[in-house]
Amino acid sequence: MNCQYVQTNIQSFIDQTMDFNHTELIEEHLHECAACSREYQSYKKLIAALNEADYPKLNDQQWQAIHSSIIAAVSSPPQKKPVILSIPVFTLFNSRYFPVSALAALIVVALISLAFLFPGHLRNQEMLGFNSEIYPKVVAINGSGNAFSMDVEPGNTTSRVPVYSDLTIPPGRSIETDHNASLQIQVDKRSTIQVGRNSNFSVAACAPKKTVLKLTNGDLAAQVGKRTPDQLFRIETPNAFCEVIGTRFNVTTQHDEFRDRFITSLTVQEGTVQFGSADARLYVEAGHSVAIFGDSLGIPTLSNDPLIRQLQQEPGRGLFTITSKPLEALVLIDGIPSGFTPLSGTAPFGKHTVTCLKKGFSRWTGAFEVEAHTKATLKFSLSTDPHSQNNTTTMLAANTTLDDPLLLSATELMIAGNYEKALVSLSKLYNNTSIPPAIRASALNKASTCHKYLRNYTAAITMLQRIIEGDFSNDERGNALFERATIYQTLLHDAKNALNDFRRYTQEFRDGIWAKEAFFSSAELLYLRQDYNRAAGEYLNYCDIAGKTSRCENALYRVAIIYSNNLSDPKRAVNTFTRLLLEFPQTNFAEDAVFWSADCLLRMGTTNRAIHEFNRYIQRYPSGKWLTEAKTRLKRIETAEVR
Repeated sequence: MNCQYVQTNIQSFIDQTMDFNHTELIEEHLHECAACSREYQSYKKLIAALNEADYPKLNDQQWQAIHSSIIAAVSSPPQKKPVILSIPVFTLFNSRYFPVSALAALIVVALISLAFLFPGHLRNQEMLGFNSEIYPKVVAINGSGNAFSMDVEPGNTTSRVPVYSDLTIPPGRSIETDHNASLQIQVDKRSTIQVGRNSNFSVAACAPKKTVLKLTNGDLAAQVGKRTPDQLFRIETPNAFCEVIGTRFNVTTQHDEFRDRFITSLTVQEGTVQFGSADARLYVEAGHSVAIFGDSLGIPTLSNDPLIRQLQQEPGRGLFTITSKPLEALVLIDGIPSGFTPLSGTAPFGKHTVTCLKKGFSRWTGAFEVEAHTKATLKFSLSTDPHSQNNTTTMLAANTTLDDPLLLSATELMIAGNYEKALVSLSKLYNNTSIPPAIRASALNKASTCHKYLRNYTAAITMLQRIIEGDFSNDERGNALFERATIYQTLLHDAKNALNDFRRYTQEFRDGIWAKEAFFSSAELLYLRQDYNRAAGEYLNYCDIAGKTSRCENALYRVAIIYSNNLSDPKRAVNTFTRLLLEFPQTNFAEDAVFWSADCLLRMGTTNRAIHEFNRYIQRYPSGKWLTEAKTRLKRIETAEVR
């Protein structure tokens, strides 16, 4: 950092319109350089004198004359005689205003004029990496609501002013949107963000090599232009962060007041995003969504992760993952054969015993504990024992669907990791129409599993297709259809075919064991495709059969928001909010439901009911997060009635 740069940008430094990194560099330079420090102090004294002095009373023509004279001075070639300002001398230089205030005013006018003429020289935007533009800035305000810019004033008071288009957002300033407003913000020439409704974010740093945004609450969708590895683009929430080089993604954060923690979820549309917290991090690819609960990596928020289809709707269950070295070991949870490692699934809250068997290895026993909103992880290594058979055959034969010797042999090959040999044995079963359908269906299912392990997903789908269209039981056909939908969604990222299969399942197997999951998955996919009307219908179908579960509670709130925000149907939104409060009196969404019900009633024109609901909110939540908004709306109603 040299003296020329500091003195050129001293005004931007004082105005606090520079990015965080350059501000820190200038501060360091001022501490080390006495000459620049004196220049800085002189400039501050000049501004202080200007603020305290009385200004000369000039009319518009006189100010225009000053402006024109300055332009002439900086535009004309060097002259032997100085340029004389074409206004009466006594107007400026009388005993009352001269020398400090008049001189300060003249300098400031000159600076302003020069800023319009040569903005690059005064602000040096090239060094900030944004050419002649100032970023980030608001380029569009969407919706009928309001957005506010908040700055901390001296004395720790906060000023709250409306946001307007072309507003530049300097580091440290917070932006807040209400229920009916969203913002489009240009971060730099290559990147934009969409700040959703009911959101609060700020800019921590914005420079060519480092852009850091902080999302305190709400929703933010980002489209980040391709960057070089040394150009950081990072979004931070109270409990997580996202780092990218070039991608499209959406990040949402909210405070869980009941458990006093933040929940941050990420959905990636294109590219790859590094997502993590203080304790863990991972890379999330396009088409996938994950969430962090507090400091723990928790339940995936959308069904693009294989674990989501195993998540049961009944309360009191949590996720687990069991991994062994080597893999493909048989896992018994509480004495029940549950699959082969790596194994992920759900289990009731509490401790569970685990037994792991693999031919040629010693039996392994252990335990894990399942808790709410976290994933129990169990990793271990098996000890080799060439003489150990582990009674795996006896364990498998206890399952009546595995009583065929050839099927049992194929299963043993799968346990050993010999998927190609297992497929040869299985083909002899599912191609033989003389054996029982249940054995053939089991063979086709296992063949599909083998192809999945071999990453031959098309062949896996073909095996399931034979069950779906074959002469098998409804349970076997339904399970195969749901499994195919899951492959489309989680492995092939084919949302269209996944949606078709989920919806087919809900139509043909409405009483099937996967009906609730199929309805919910359909709703999520439709919501992602912005087919809000059909998404709301599928969420409601899910709620009709799911019973009073926490997932149903979340689905009802999602439907109410869809009606209110996306479909502009306040009447149905009010009905859904009412249903939510009736079926879940202790819901964590109660405060939001009461307030937004009142807001919807106001939009419907039912003023008396709206007033009643706003007053109800104020009485029930005297320190609520929507208290100011509720009082503001009541005041607007009163003002409108007076008019």
